[in-house]
Amino acid sequence: MANSPGPLNSENLSKATIAGSALAVGGIILFLILYAALGNAGVDSIARMIVSLCVPPAVMAALMGGYFLLGRRGEKKINEFHHRVTEDTESKIEGDT
Repeated sequence: MANSPGPLNSENLSKATIAGSALAVGGIILFLILYAALGNAGVDSIARMIVSLCVPPAVMAALMGGYFLLGRRGEKKINEFHHRVTEDTESKIEGDT
């Protein structure tokens, strides 16, 4: 048991930590930029706060979604899903004839 591998992959954990930190810092910077820009534009305080709080998480979600959909891992999952759907459709078509 002493030679068994640890439950965490240190390389993946360090990549996830870097990505999470970058997203957090980017979200804070985007909040500050939006808050200042909307303040200079003369937007009301409550609207400025709501927009500044809601836009950075939406941008982060879009980035994460794009990564998982278009990244290497997402591409493999999409191809597997497409293959399963194609097989199911073909088997149903063959069963109907």
